[in-house]
Amino acid sequence: MKKICISFIVLFFSFIQIVRSDEANHRKLAEELLELMNVKKQLTQSVEQIKQVQITKINKMPAAEKYKDKIPELQNQITDYLAKELNWDSVKNDFLTPCSDTFTEDELKELIAFYNTPIGKKVLEKFPEMMKKTFTLSQKRVSEVFPKAQQMIKDWIDKQEKAEQKETAVPSSATPVTGTVTPESPAKK
Repeated sequence: MKKICISFIVLFFSFIQIVRSDEANHRKLAEELLELMNVKKQLTQSVEQIKQVQITKINKMPAAEKYKDKIPELQNQITDYLAKELNWDSVKNDFLTPCSDTFTEDELKELIAFYNTPIGKKVLEKFPEMMKKTFTLSQKRVSEVFPKAQQMIKDWIDKQEKAEQKETAVPSSATPVTGTVTPESPAKK
């Protein structure tokens, strides 16, 4: 019995090592895919854009003029903070976990193989440009459609309010209820 227990324990810990090794390999493949997809570079570019947006917002603050000689200090604090909190090392797991959870090891291997082909490299090269164009067109379309949607909401609210007013409005002349006595009509016997 003792030998069976020891064998079971050894087998159990061996299984855990295999699972850990598979998980580590899976995450390593996910990391390789993200590297091929230039996610780190795209993140860096996004953080730079966020920094510029923050600097612009700071410069437009009502107090910006009053403290204009101290604004660069605030800008440096904000950009340093963003650089620290949004760098690749601090957010890598935020990308790796969904990637490794979404794709199996075999799928990751296939994606890596695809992105290493000439057409895969072309996709990686051209995709950001295409997405930028798509985003610009989408923004234009939304700006064209949004005012009509806002008007539809306003019209619907107006309609609801008018219907509500009708329901609560007191009639201007009272209508006699059938079967009641009014001064002009004799009572029924």
